Amino acid sequence: MIKRACRAPMPSKPPPGSSPWYPLHYLLCLDAAAYARQSEGSDSSSSSSSAAATTAAFQAAAEPLVVRIVELFPECASKRIMEGVRFNMGNLPLELAISRGWPVGVVEAIIKAYPAGAKALDPEKKRKSFKPKDWKQPDSIKGCRWPRKIAEDMHPPPADEVLRLLPKPTEDIPTTCRFGL
Repeated sequence: MIKRACRAPMPSKPPPGSSPWYPLHYLLCLDAAAYARQSEGSDSSSSSSSAAATTAAFQAAAEPLVVRIVELFPECASKRIMEGVRFNMGNLPLELAISRGWPVGVVEAIIKAYPAGAKALDPEKKRKSFKPKDWKQPDSIKGCRWPRKIAEDMHPPPADEVLRLLPKPTEDIPTTCRFGL
């Protein structure tokens, strides 16, 4: 029953052409601090430290659940969401985990379930005429974004353990997609 729940798309009506969200996506995107601020009715200036504490507590409590979901339904680690919203190809769960500051255990479980996600090269800018089905592996990293770059551009940066899991691409990437560590 739990395995079936992990595989079931969440009930919602995504925009036409976008991918359904699975429980993993909702957990990775959940902003516990925003919900805490709403329930407290406090302003954002006085609660930045409590927001960080709330997020850390939520992530610590939810980490075993996220890891278990990925174990039961590893295919969810390769499912993109929010295509065309900020980026044409959308976001992989690995990107969500990195950009939202999830602990190393979550990032490691997602990479283990979908190793290609750590080497994913996506177009950096959104273009109206872009068709994700026509995207081919680029010849260089110019104009692309990848998980390691996303992590290095974050402020504050993720833990060193997370960065060690993410490979660095070489400057020129032939179709074999070489990444250096």
